Amino acid sequence: MNRISTGSKNLDIILSGGVPSDSITLIAGPAGSGKSVLAHQIFFSNLKEGFRGVYLTTLGEPVYKVIKNMQSFEFFDPIMAAHSIDYEDTGFLLSKEGLKKFNDFVSYTLLNYSPSFYCIDGIDRLKYLSGDIPEFESFLYDLTGLFSAYHCTTFWLGTFTEAQIPLSHEANSCDNLIYLSMDEQGGRSLKVLKLGRSSFISGENRCTINEQGIRVTPKLFSTVRPKRSDEKEPFLWKVEPFQEFVKNAGLSKGAAILIQGEPGTGKTTAGLRFIADGIEQGEKGGIVSFKEDLSDLSGLSQFVNYDLESRVEKGEASFWFQSPTDMNLDELALRIMQMARQTGTGRLFINDLHFLFRCYSGSPSEAMRYIYSLFQVFKLARLTVLFSYGNSPYNDVLQELCDLVLVSSRKEEDYQFNALKGVKHGRFVGKMPSV
Repeated sequence: MNRISTGSKNLDIILSGGVPSDSITLIAGPAGSGKSVLAHQIFFSNLKEGFRGVYLTTLGEPVYKVIKNMQSFEFFDPIMAAHSIDYEDTGFLLSKEGLKKFNDFVSYTLLNYSPSFYCIDGIDRLKYLSGDIPEFESFLYDLTGLFSAYHCTTFWLGTFTEAQIPLSHEANSCDNLIYLSMDEQGGRSLKVLKLGRSSFISGENRCTINEQGIRVTPKLFSTVRPKRSDEKEPFLWKVEPFQEFVKNAGLSKGAAILIQGEPGTGKTTAGLRFIADGIEQGEKGGIVSFKEDLSDLSGLSQFVNYDLESRVEKGEASFWFQSPTDMNLDELALRIMQMARQTGTGRLFINDLHFLFRCYSGSPSEAMRYIYSLFQVFKLARLTVLFSYGNSPYNDVLQELCDLVLVSSRKEEDYQFNALKGVKHGRFVGKMPSV
């Protein structure tokens, strides 16, 4: 089955490659949710030389206003809009003739323009012009037959609440259904409700609208994951006291390590040593921080005898600071994985993970899903990850998922690390040695 790109790589992933060609897709949602933006994004992403599109408005916004609203987006090409898209306003026709002449007009445009793509903006308004339900059902039946006969990829845009979808005749007449929504805080989301007989990734995905158009962040468990290798490569951490912990735990690359403790007990210093040791072994490192920026961590790195800033400048390590305030968890995970892939990171240190969950406003079940999925993605990507963590309601979950759990404490100049999981008997007491 041929697929039509939506102009959003992540949305194409959710749709298993894009919208099926020669099908009818209903893009539904409340006013202002981005229906016309998504339709135009798809048009401009696919209209190449020799292809044409028809964009037809009904009793909603007139054509000139639709075009004006789209001109602010980067995908909008005025030359292509003038030569490859035929904009048609049927408001006058509908107000004068009702539905009687509408399908005739659609048939005329299909026959004379031979479009590859067709959009009816305001499909939901048409039912108010029908005398009764059987008449409207007959009208929709004839309309869908027209598009099937002309082998045209069609989009219907309609203002619906999600509760109205199951009972709507438009939703039952289309092949595919994409629903856009907004919450009271202005957050946007997208979900695919059906995709013909094709498979798709279900669930609600966060999306944003900016100058580039609609950008979708798939749920973490929705991302494409690499195949897991059966071959296990031993993981080495050659600096004491951690060398003995790792050796006794029999860890391989792709392991997850948690160091948990109160502030000032050596968690961040241990993480910096974890990255430095990997660099010495030719393994690039990545650091994600929610509290301290690069200059703060560079000051700490002096205590373990390596210059973090120079390592970042040389490309041996990468650093990303992210304020946890108002941060979407799925978007965060996607960015971390992108950073790791782009830089060839083998070791990842996520510092002060508890700060992220302190600022998280979602439900505990959503946080649990995120934590579980995050660990699975890291493991399948064979990223060896060290988390430093304070106290939060999710301690037990993290401990359960990690391969090695160390609890840190400090008394005067002596640091203490006790193995809570992964090693039967493991304890270190002493000064933090240098790299």
